[in-house]
Amino acid sequence: MDAQQPDPDAPQRLSHVDERGHARMVDVSAKDVTSREATARGRVVMQPETLSMIVEGRAPKGDVLA
Repeated sequence: MDAQQPDPDAPQRLSHVDERGHARMVDVSAKDVTSREATARGRVVMQPETLSMIVEGRAPKGDVLA
């Protein structure tokens, strides 16, 4: 097994969560700098009139996609 690959049979634990499930600070200063990329996808459901208002710039509070 590669030293950098986690053991697939080991229970998964987050390094920044303590035994009680509370978040805690983790010192990452010794970690190598790496490049990461993430892709997200979402879906917005709305009434046709709402979409028209957005596209035509008629939303009462301005550009909702800014």
